[in-house]
Amino acid sequence: MANAAHELKTPIGAIIGASELLLTGDDEEPELRRRFLNHIHSEACRMQQLSETLLQMARTGWDLREPNLEVLCLDAAARKAAERVEPLVESAGLKLCVEGQGTHVRADAEWLEQALLVVLSNAVKNSGWGRRIRLRVSDATVAVEDEGAGISEEELPYVFDLFYQGKESSGGFGLGLPICKDLVERMGGEISIDSQKGVGTTVEIELPEAETDA
Repeated sequence: MANAAHELKTPIGAIIGASELLLTGDDEEPELRRRFLNHIHSEACRMQQLSETLLQMARTGWDLREPNLEVLCLDAAARKAAERVEPLVESAGLKLCVEGQGTHVRADAEWLEQALLVVLSNAVKNSGWGRRIRLRVSDATVAVEDEGAGISEEELPYVFDLFYQGKESSGGFGLGLPICKDLVERMGGEISIDSQKGVGTTVEIELPEAETDA
């Protein structure tokens, strides 16, 4: 239930961000309005799907399925996640850059997207106006780098602990990174975080590289 509740935060944030831009934007830009209306529609559909999943869980219990591992293009997965958070990024006055080139990995498409959205949403939340967020892809690794407030050396060892909230927490429940870590590790991957107070944070996700025919 905690996992599902946290998952709701991303589409809600995207809907709020897109609607705020529509309310304050220029009505003479139909393409821009259409793009953000499409974001609102797609995120609302995602919330509807999640609510249906919650109802099913209430009837049958928690789904402890194994990850549906398949060969995925890491570049495509990263860019899809970047598009999902675009309204959040723009409404926060930030710039998101996708850089590098990856390879094919073995991962669960849904779990990978959820993990990337957690990290990207954290980067948006912790970055100041006008800052840049970089989504770097290299081989079987994807990293999210922000120029936010950073995490102190004392708090850094605890960020993956369930329900842990730092002294300067922005109001979260301490679920995002623990959920992300659980998903990544259950796919056979690894997640690490490097941060410096006042400089920024980098979260790196490394996944098993897929064997492809030569």
